[in-house]
Amino acid sequence: MGKILKCLLVFKGPKKIMNRASYFVALLLVFFLHVKLAVANPIYVYERPDGSIKFSSQKPAPGVKAKVFEARKAGYSYFSRGTRHMSEPLFLGHYVTLIDETARKYKLLPALLRAVIHTESSFNPKAVSPKGAMGLMQLMPATARYLGVDDPFSPYDNIKGGARHLSYLIGRYNGNLAYALAAYNAGEEAVRRHGGIPPFEETKNYVRKVLDLERRYRLALSAS
Repeated sequence: MGKILKCLLVFKGPKKIMNRASYFVALLLVFFLHVKLAVANPIYVYERPDGSIKFSSQKPAPGVKAKVFEARKAGYSYFSRGTRHMSEPLFLGHYVTLIDETARKYKLLPALLRAVIHTESSFNPKAVSPKGAMGLMQLMPATARYLGVDDPFSPYDNIKGGARHLSYLIGRYNGNLAYALAAYNAGEEAVRRHGGIPPFEETKNYVRKVLDLERRYRLALSAS
């Protein structure tokens, strides 16, 4: 394809054979041939139940949903959502003793607790969301009351309450961490209604981000 285009660009034959109009038409033919060849071998993008993404040249089976990868499409969703966290700095020195003790008490990995806090509040104990979630683990007022959290802005009370709730959800979904995180973000009813991770961009991004950060924290903590 490149050789054909190069020949067209350097060709300076007689005007009767290659005038401006025919030259332009030839370029258009090359362009459309290039597009046709590119579409002939598409790359398919699959989204797994846990929210992770898989690329494959294999055509999807009947009933399997997949999108065709369009690298040049502006705002292509798989590359415009939830990827900046992979380069975000980690909070390794914040609330070390409190997180480690709480993780042991509720049988959670410290890396998971850190990932949730990082995602929820960026370790800001005074954070308040537009919906009213409060503190490090962004507890909603009703959830905080149910968990017996008197002061949602207290790092001790908030982390204890959030870890207890997260531990319950992991047990509720038989260890399926993706489902537990989806319920932490969108509520148990949403997970029940959709039979898994709800099809909300916010929730899918949330699950993906926490899982990615959990892996990063786990590697960083094991190396320290």
